[in-house]
Amino acid sequence: MRNDYQYALIICRKNGEQAGQASVRVDWNPALECFRFSELRSGREPAAGEACSIQPIWHRNTGPPYVEGFRIRRTCETGVDQGNGASRAFTTAYFADLSAKAATAMVEKGILEGGETYRSVVVAYESQRDAESDSRGMSQVRRLEEAAPLKEALLADFLERSAQAGLRHEVDFQVFAPGAVLDELVDICRRAGDRGQEAGGMLIGHLHRDSGLPDVFAGITAQIPARHTVGERDRLTFTPETWTDMRAAVELRNRDELLLGWYHSHPIRAWCEACPPRKRSECSYASDYFSEQDRVLHRTVFPLPYHTAIVVNDPDPEAITLSAFGWREGRIEARGIRVLDGGGSAGNWRPEFPRSEQGGNDAERRPPAEDPERPCGVAQLPG
Repeated sequence: MRNDYQYALIICRKNGEQAGQASVRVDWNPALECFRFSELRSGREPAAGEACSIQPIWHRNTGPPYVEGFRIRRTCETGVDQGNGASRAFTTAYFADLSAKAATAMVEKGILEGGETYRSVVVAYESQRDAESDSRGMSQVRRLEEAAPLKEALLADFLERSAQAGLRHEVDFQVFAPGAVLDELVDICRRAGDRGQEAGGMLIGHLHRDSGLPDVFAGITAQIPARHTVGERDRLTFTPETWTDMRAAVELRNRDELLLGWYHSHPIRAWCEACPPRKRSECSYASDYFSEQDRVLHRTVFPLPYHTAIVVNDPDPEAITLSAFGWREGRIEARGIRVLDGGGSAGNWRPEFPRSEQGGNDAERRPPAEDPERPCGVAQLPG
């Protein structure tokens, strides 16, 4: 992976005054995995000797060093772009989490005030490298793993016997889950909620390819309850014994299933036990809530683009809802799935996030990635 640029963030106040600048260490792996998966979905396999490069997309109004995104491009193994490689562009929304951390650090230092609106500007500068030791500007990005095995299937067959649960963003690949499996999740998490604890487990299944489209989609076949975990009111910890137990269960099934993701509960009735049931059901935790601890675990253990997380929200034993999260353009976002063959949980699906005019939800859930007049996004600092 060739990367000849160092990226930084300029944090500005709402009136345009610069508050400070922060050099950032960007994790390019989610974007790289997204690019690789997009090629897999389109049916393109990389040729021998191909490498990748990351290139800034300069802002169309102001030019360098301001960027409005970056592009990952296939190159030959010498790092030279011959103009015939595949590529994928990403917007500055990819830097939103880094921007929030930089702004929060400025609040802690007293540079910004809590609750203040700020603008983040992404800039890129050519790296100053030692030509002898690093003449090709290779970044420390791990090699992509071998492509997961794919099973040939018709997407239309899965669509015909399933129903959409939650809203689907136009770029998301399809994830199918049997209603019976979702019912199992609800039952496990409800019983854990009775004890005031979180519960969770793994989602296994297959990746399917429909060569006639072409496209790739995931089919969950089963869930494996996570044993040997440490379940608390607000945290679920997977131990080494948990993973050993999960691998043994997959091997015992002997169906060539992959790890497609994980699930866990949010025992809201234990978190908010002082609130009346109706208020708990309307709480923000009862919808599309994915905590920072959830995100750290997903980024660390479930980094592949097809890894999906299902959250069982338990504000009340009779009002349990479900929500799902996954990778989109290198970021963890709320998403929907399709429920196969019905099931009691199919009607309790969340989130109910708003659509943007383009049919997605990105613009309304994150700071705007681009502004026609200036190269920055807008966000609100926590109070």
